[in-house]
Amino acid sequence: MNKRSRLMASVQILVGLLTTSTVLTTAVTAYAAEPQLAQGTFAFAVVAVTSIRQADGNILISQTLQGQFAGDAAGAVDETEQLIVHPTGEVEFKGTDVCSCTVAGRSGTLVDSFDGRVAGDGQLSGTVRSISSSGGLAGLHFEGVIAGPTTGPNAGTYRIRMHFDP
Repeated sequence: MNKRSRLMASVQILVGLLTTSTVLTTAVTAYAAEPQLAQGTFAFAVVAVTSIRQADGNILISQTLQGQFAGDAAGAVDETEQLIVHPTGEVEFKGTDVCSCTVAGRSGTLVDSFDGRVAGDGQLSGTVRSISSSGGLAGLHFEGVIAGPTTGPNAGTYRIRMHFDP
């Protein structure tokens, strides 16, 4: 192989490597959306208590609520929730939200799950995570915390890290 042939072969290998590198870099960039911080408040009113019973000194409550998210994620929310009210006054909770929301200028429907507790002194702490999203919110994923002191019955603040799939 003469010098010119070796040079041409080296150029072809270099062009191939650069092309592969560009394709891989583009793919990584397209799928590595930076998470964004979103925060705000929520407030709900009980629509119906669907079940109340006692077990081991605790009160178990299932209920449906309606309310609002306000802030970086905003909209009308339907919620189902299960509570365990302990004799100490502490409350454990878990449930799901379905929100017709606007997030980052996009509108659609999101579904989340949440769980946590309210201490006897009213301090709210818990977690929230996305389950699904549709419409303009398709591809939205998030997880974060709900906290307080509660700003009223069935109310508090949220702080989430979110991103949209490309």
